[in-house]
Amino acid sequence: MLYSLRALLLVASVSAFKVATVPSTVPAPAAAPPTKIAVAPEKILAGNLAAQQQKREFFKLAPWEAKKKGVTAVAGINPGGALSPRTRADGGTVAVANVWVQQEGMPKIQTQPIQSAGAGRTWRLVGAVAAPHESLLADAVARQRNLITRWAYELLTTYATDERVLTLSPNAPPVELAWAKPPNFLAKAFSPSYIGELKTVPADHEPENVECGFYGITSRAYRNQFGMAEYARVELP
Repeated sequence: MLYSLRALLLVASVSAFKVATVPSTVPAPAAAPPTKIAVAPEKILAGNLAAQQQKREFFKLAPWEAKKKGVTAVAGINPGGALSPRTRADGGTVAVANVWVQQEGMPKIQTQPIQSAGAGRTWRLVGAVAAPHESLLADAVARQRNLITRWAYELLTTYATDERVLTLSPNAPPVELAWAKPPNFLAKAFSPSYIGELKTVPADHEPENVECGFYGITSRAYRNQFGMAEYARVELP
């Protein structure tokens, strides 16, 4: 009898423990999503130091471009380190595009009549930009607008007199910037002067704080006093 009473008490204790440890069916309150903090884009200046920094950023994003542009050494960058174009170490993609500049009043460049933009254009190629994705190319141009504009000012001159074709005075017309993916082989074969589909970046475009780089054309050509082509290296103050 005593044994039966002890067994009964043990069963009751275990049952009570099980009831006490049944998890609650009331759902826990959902965790609030993390607050997104907007980060203002770091200002990229228009001087020689910024030009060298953004050049490094360009080849850091797109090291395969070094061979195309004849660059053999960039501080801290291994041009041979890229496995394939547009592939990042983290598996993402990188976009590279040409950068074009124009300003009202610039002299036109004569082109072929079959050129899609007409028999003459004012848009001038000044270099290339790189961004982590094609959708960020406009942001890359906008973030580097001051640098690109200043580079274009130093680069673009008339061949006959080496006079600058851009004006940066306060009352001058705005300098327009655009990017374009390099045209494919067939398009260039049909029309060697075809520059691709230009996508303008408005002056009031507010960029995200994106990783980006800029590589400017390194020299300009002009006619010297002997009537021969001479080249001057582009350098920012």
